[in-house]
Amino acid sequence: EELWDVDLGDARRNRRLVKIVGDLGAQPNESVPQASRDEAAVQGVYEFWDNARVSDKEILRAHQRRTVERTAGYETVSAIECDRSQEC
Repeated sequence: EELWDVDLGDARRNRRLVKIVGDLGAQPNESVPQASRDEAAVQGVYEFWDNARVSDKEILRAHQRRTVERTAGYETVSAIECDRSQEC
């Protein structure tokens, strides 16, 4: 849902991003190897992030669009940050 309209130039890349975010988001305190089901999945994540066609700016834009949609209509929105160096 968060990244439904991300455009990384290829539908397969878009789907892969959603899968990676889902897998890693399900275990946010784990490293990529710990959160991945096998070595091939680990390699896939690292290759995805190393792909020059994967734009961090586009991923962020998609997330920002969803944030604007979710907060529309609210007079005040609190943005609380956790850097994971502490218990959030």
